[in-house]
Amino acid sequence: MSQQPVASVASAQGPINGNENNASPDFGFLELPASGSLTVQIDDNPNASSITFALWHQKNNWPDSEVQSGLKNGSTVPISKVEVGDTYYIGNPSNAGSQSFVVTFVAG
Repeated sequence: MSQQPVASVASAQGPINGNENNASPDFGFLELPASGSLTVQIDDNPNASSITFALWHQKNNWPDSEVQSGLKNGSTVPISKVEVGDTYYIGNPSNAGSQSFVVTFVAG
């Protein structure tokens, strides 16, 4: 199976718009394979190899929930933890310095 990006989002180095955790615009997954995992790729930041963050699931009328924390370049997220059509964001980034970065989730 080929490597296929299924979501990509730019993230600030810290919380935005007064949010406690949220450092990126909301995003969703375009499509997902039936099983397997997604690999995290971090780009556009000189500290890409040391950046960590959490993937958060935004839930309307419910508290947001943390899908997985401690994610970094090369980390994997089980596909069973995310859904097409739901809303997610990057939260709690660290080690990004003073620059934003781009997170891409790749299936395959």
